[in-house]
Order: sequence, then structure tokens, then C-alpha cells
Amino acid sequence: MRGIFVLGTDTGVGKTAVACAIARAVRSRGLRVRAVKPVATGSAPGRHPDIFALAEASHQVYTEISCWEGIAATAPSLASRLEDKTLDISEIVSRIRAMDSGSNHSSQRSLIVCAPSAFSASTFRRLSFASSPHH
Repeated sequence: MRGIFVLGTDTGVGKTAVACAIARAVRSRGLRVRAVKPVATGSAPGRHPDIFALAEASHQVYTEISCWEGIAATAPSLASRLEDKTLDISEIVSRIRAMDSGSNHSSQRSLIVCAPSAFSASTFRRLSFASSPHH
């Protein structure tokens, strides 16, 4: 799987804007793209504006992008505690893999992951990216 990981240290620093621009650029070259936002907080489930933006940019539906959503407008780890919802990175990685393997021509697509900085280089490796991340 080829991929790009868009990471940022805070909310509102531009992760989604960058991921959307990359998705549009990849698509403009006639290539397939798949965007994922592993965790999203600050909106009711099914209503997160970042996920809608990624869906538009990548020509996907909302449920193909979102893995875990919290209502509290805070860091995902805190939102999970406040809302008593499990936030399991292994489960999210498994879901991303399952979403990708269930699609047609998954090996011909580029994956764009838009995530908070809690996702690390080890998460990259677990997603089996072709090359290691560059910092």
C-alpha cells in the first residue's frame, strides 16, 4: 500500500486542508485515492466537517473515511475517557486495513491518513506503507 500520513500536533493546524489538497492532486492525475481520518472529535458522530471535506476531495462516502468519532472538542484520548468510549489504535489500524482490502483495485490506490500526532511511525509500519515515514 502506498500512503501519506498527514500529522499535526493540535486541532485546527491544517491536517485536513493538506490531506484534501493531496487527495485532489492525486485524483487530478487520474489515480485512485482513499482518505482516512482515524479519529475525529468535536462533532456528533456522522456530522464531522473534516470528514465531509475529505469525502468530497477523495470522492468517497463518510463511512469510508471515519474510524472513531468523539463528541467532546478535545484530544481523542481525553474524549474517549470523557465519553467512556474505547479508543484502540490496533482496532483502528485493523479497520483501515479491512476497508482497504475490501475495495476493488486497492493496490492501485494511494492512502492518505489524516491523524493527530498520537499516531506514530509504528502506526505507519503497522499499515504496511511501502517506505518508512520521513520527519
